[in-house]
Amino acid sequence: MKARDTEAASRILEAAGAVFAERGYEGTTIREITARAKANVAAVNYYFGDKDRLYGRVLAEACVASKIDIDSLPGRPAARLEAFIFKFVHHLLNPGRPAWYGQVMAMEMAKPSPALDRVVKETIEPLCASLRHLLKELAGPGFTPLEIEMMSASVIGQCLYYVQKGALIPRIYPHLHRVADPAAHIARHVASFTQAGLEGLKKEKKPARKPAGAKS
Repeated sequence: MKARDTEAASRILEAAGAVFAERGYEGTTIREITARAKANVAAVNYYFGDKDRLYGRVLAEACVASKIDIDSLPGRPAARLEAFIFKFVHHLLNPGRPAWYGQVMAMEMAKPSPALDRVVKETIEPLCASLRHLLKELAGPGFTPLEIEMMSASVIGQCLYYVQKGALIPRIYPHLHRVADPAAHIARHVASFTQAGLEGLKKEKKPARKPAGAKS
């Protein structure tokens, strides 16, 4: 795609995200999107196909999972988990992140559309599968697929909390609100808390050792 085409497509995508966030899928028209993007109505079809595909692209763009590739992170499993958490939290709490990212995803969670299944299949599930594989490496043998899934959900949940409860954070956690770099502080906490939790679960899985000289 030429530079001019890339710029036009990006402009349409940004405008679409803002309009979908304001009006929802049903209330959004292609004409309003293209008017805001200062583009021709036919440009949506040219770059994205139709309104449904454009909405799918908006969801994918808003989804943090599209910004991180766990398998490309360097280092040992513990270092890769920490790097993933730092990237995830910093993407979520990036002050330059468009407001419509969170708004569109919140609306989609409240009222899922067919586009969500495509985004899950193409973007979210691959990330979650990589995270489960990484946690399985760290946890070691003895854990069921369900237990690994719950570990994964716990990691993601800790990170999302600080975004989903954004307005509450400075009101109920005043010390956190005052630190110089809240995102880094949160990421360090989630990473260390997760590692400690994993170590605790691993100890629970180990069979109790009998005292020396004890009878069978």
